[in-house]
Amino acid sequence: MRFIGLDLTDPYAKQARRVDVALVDERGHCEFAALPGHDVRRALARMPAGSRKGDILIIDGPLALASPGCRLRECERILATAGKTPDVLPVPGSRPYAGFVRGSVELATELADDGWAPAADEVAPATMLEAYPGCSWRALAGRRLPRKTTAEGFRARSLLLLRNGLRFLEVPQTHDQLDAALCAWLGWTLRHAPERIRLVGPRAFELAGHLREGSILQVGRRPKNFCQFQRQRTRR
Repeated sequence: MRFIGLDLTDPYAKQARRVDVALVDERGHCEFAALPGHDVRRALARMPAGSRKGDILIIDGPLALASPGCRLRECERILATAGKTPDVLPVPGSRPYAGFVRGSVELATELADDGWAPAADEVAPATMLEAYPGCSWRALAGRRLPRKTTAEGFRARSLLLLRNGLRFLEVPQTHDQLDAALCAWLGWTLRHAPERIRLVGPRAFELAGHLREGSILQVGRRPKNFCQFQRQRTRR
């Protein structure tokens, strides 16, 4: 089993930045890769060992639209996320983060077609989960950290992951890699210490051909059904 953290980018940007990937094994060893920002689905399919082998995807980006008539999802309201996902796919360039949000939801739909399972009524069968590093860094540190674009912020985030069980097989070079590593760490911790992780927001449901709402992984108190997730993954 691997825990694959994706730091998504805007695929509709004129020059789409690569998608940084962190791959964490069951012992907490972390290595990095990069995927083309415009074709993440195909690049993931070419990676060795897909979801059928027990891998878990943790994505920094929305997996679903809001409920009909809502301007954002409940999890986004609770966590005050920078990007807001409306009830219809936004037009790239029409609002801040519109291309990023649209690309992320579209990717999640494609990955679901490929067999990656988002959390719905139960967390246990899920192989595709959502994270928001902007909130998780602060929750993990217990305080506000220096900006991630500064040397102090970069060092603080690297040390946090090291102190919480990750072991870098290669030295991270960018804060985007660290965001991907945090996503993977959340999935890894959900597997090994589920009492440290909670889900923010309601479960996802399907309506009009799209997933709606959904939860974001966060550092904090454990929901009741996380023990079930751990037992099921242990048997695989």
